[in-house]
Amino acid sequence: MRELGSPDGRFAIASVNRSKEHRTMSEQLSALDNAFLELETESAHNMVGSLAIFERESDEISFEELHARLIALIEARIHRVPRFRQRVVRAPFDIVPPEWVDDAGFNIEYHVRRTALPSPGRESQLFAYLGHIMSRPLDRSKPLWEIYLVEGLEGDRGAVIQKTHHALVDGISAVDIGTVLLDFAPDAPIGTPEAWKPSPGRPLAERVLSRTFQLMTSPRRAVNAIRGALQSPEDLASAIQERATGIGSVLRTKGGIVAPDCVLNQRIGPHRKYAGARTMLEDFKRIKNSLGGTVNDVVLAATTGGLRHFLIERGEPVAPDAFLRAMVPVSVRTDEEHLALGNRVSAMFATLPIGVADPVEVLEAIKSETADLKQSHQALGAEFLIEMSGFAPATLHALGARMMGRGRLFNVTVSNVPGPQFQLYLLGSKLVEAFPVVPLAEGGGLSVGATSYNGGIYFGINADPAIVPDVGIIAEGIEKSVAELLAAA
Repeated sequence: MRELGSPDGRFAIASVNRSKEHRTMSEQLSALDNAFLELETESAHNMVGSLAIFERESDEISFEELHARLIALIEARIHRVPRFRQRVVRAPFDIVPPEWVDDAGFNIEYHVRRTALPSPGRESQLFAYLGHIMSRPLDRSKPLWEIYLVEGLEGDRGAVIQKTHHALVDGISAVDIGTVLLDFAPDAPIGTPEAWKPSPGRPLAERVLSRTFQLMTSPRRAVNAIRGALQSPEDLASAIQERATGIGSVLRTKGGIVAPDCVLNQRIGPHRKYAGARTMLEDFKRIKNSLGGTVNDVVLAATTGGLRHFLIERGEPVAPDAFLRAMVPVSVRTDEEHLALGNRVSAMFATLPIGVADPVEVLEAIKSETADLKQSHQALGAEFLIEMSGFAPATLHALGARMMGRGRLFNVTVSNVPGPQFQLYLLGSKLVEAFPVVPLAEGGGLSVGATSYNGGIYFGINADPAIVPDVGIIAEGIEKSVAELLAAA
């Protein structure tokens, strides 16, 4: 059950374990979580992130005190997200999948850091610092997250940067994890830390036996599932047809399996550059209500306009029939899995018609395509392929993940995550803007994320500066495309 609030005004997540001393058991990583680890390289850091900008409540509280209060806040609420105190433990030679295990040496002060922007503290400096933070990989010997309190932003504002490994969250659930820090009211109490005793990880012999039993019983579980489904043949037939159709759609996309050549698709380096774009949710709703489609269709259309603007400004040839393929993450998380950590995502592959100059025609093409993708059950097909990979040995997961990462299935990632449409606070300070950070895939120099919050839609453009030296051009193009669509609505 989701807890939307509590009597003291906190924006909270229900805690499964309500005992006074919280203990968590080790848990095997899923096939997809492990793939996110295996896909990581020295250049491709598989981390999702966020940038939250706040208006300070009072100058009477120094940033040093604010940092201390932030640590106290996280200590009081971290039991709601127990994986934030766990690290990944691998077996020798990867003979069994890795596990999440409590970190006996967990130190909150390592994960919650404080920094300051040089004067005058412009937004461009904040974006540059965010790019610097996302250029450094997380330490895998520790829980895979960090938070930075940033002071010195002009306009008497502050910021909080969070980065978390993609193996820990899927981008959709990341919104829920962030809410343990946020409150409905500015005067909500911090709370009191609950006792925690780390549980030791399982012995290797136990993990091997458990995995062996799991592999031996997997066919039996599949047979039992099919036997149960046979009690309703219509449902079984429908489910099989949906997944078969989806798998076919995954393997049959416009232009073939390999995405078209593009300047964005080069070997990436470790450095990142970031820019943000601001739009209004009300404008997106007006556009979709007038021109048709969904908010997500408008996000894809605006991104297409931003990419076209970038390529033209760069002097790249853009033919009228040119297109790029976007990988669009889709949540397959059920209501029962709402509070679960880890990844429950699949993907759709959408065509972005960058050769079309008219933004209304772009939206028409995208809404037609996404409607077809939904009918094709492409996300279900991709999810089924991921689920089936869970029966493979851990070493094959690693090999498969790396092989998949080398194939150019898409040119750019475009992620849209809905957020809360009401005012939130951090330690009494008003949250005014929230920008997402989407990681780069190996061979892909750009990703675009969008997050809605309290009436706004905030775009985050993350790029390798050697491939996209001026990410601000894409941000300008996105805002320009939204304005043109709004004028036509």
